[in-house]
Amino acid sequence: MPYPDRSSSSSIGAGSAARGDTVKTGLAAPSFTVRERALRFEVNLGRYLGTGLFLDHRETRRLVADMAEGRSFLNLFAYTGSFTVCAAAGGARRTVTVDLSRTYQDWSRRNLRHNRLNDAARHRLVHTVAGCSSASPKGG
Repeated sequence: MPYPDRSSSSSIGAGSAARGDTVKTGLAAPSFTVRERALRFEVNLGRYLGTGLFLDHRETRRLVADMAEGRSFLNLFAYTGSFTVCAAAGGARRTVTVDLSRTYQDWSRRNLRHNRLNDAARHRLVHTVAGCSSASPKGG
């Protein structure tokens, strides 16, 4: 059996979303990369409730890439950063990617890396908790 029985090890629990954690299925499914046009994105078909890439956003990602050259791009509620990757690949001068989940911010970072776009000076990842940014100045 390739995946454990859900009833024996589910990590879905009350309060996990409030802490900014991802809701997991309890399955030990491996992640792998898929190609959309010239870009690579990491997906996981079993570990999380979402796969990591919304297929119905494909054309919108293309539009973002086509319009990004020389611009700044802000991605709020970024999930796995696919729109950030598209903006960066389309020539965005800089991007800021904001998400509550450290798991998804790490996933965004990997998606940038899969496409050789992991330039921290140009592409900033910001983790937020309860409306406060970890990138905010202290005491302000």
